[in-house]
Amino acid sequence: MATLLVAVGTLRAQSASTPAKFHTELGASFGTGSLNGSDYHFTSRDLNVSFGYAFTPRFSAYIPLTLTTGLFRGDSPGLHSTYENTGTVGVGAGWNAIQRSLWRLRLNGEAGCSLKSKTDPWSFYYYDAGARLYLGEQNRFVNAYVGLGVKHILTRTDGRSDYFTPYVSIGFRLNALGR
Repeated sequence: MATLLVAVGTLRAQSASTPAKFHTELGASFGTGSLNGSDYHFTSRDLNVSFGYAFTPRFSAYIPLTLTTGLFRGDSPGLHSTYENTGTVGVGAGWNAIQRSLWRLRLNGEAGCSLKSKTDPWSFYYYDAGARLYLGEQNRFVNAYVGLGVKHILTRTDGRSDYFTPYVSIGFRLNALGR
């Protein structure tokens, strides 16, 4: 009987510290410049929401939906400045590389594509690698985050270059209450 009480007490203590399985992240990222020398100076502004699931306390996968605005400034004579908006969808995975009681560092990888056809003014595939610092206990309902990363944009539209751009991101994560 005493063994059963100890086992139940241990399970309750573990479930209280176990992170929520489902989560939603809302955020924004700001990219500037292109590290691969394009004819256009490229700047991006992204608003995103992602829906994820934590398979373990360290590993999670997610589906990001993003509204991207690309600002293209012509650096050579005859090139005009313009901007394009597009939506993207992708898949991603995150690994909590360092976990402490009040913060954690997650490494992310992501790939996706724009929702526009190849004939639209800005259609692309993308790959993204980054790190996010989450603040607060992992099992809290809300965690704020800041991040750094690089995004490689492979343009499908004729006349547009590919871009390899660094970015910073900010946002917050909503963890599901039910476990």
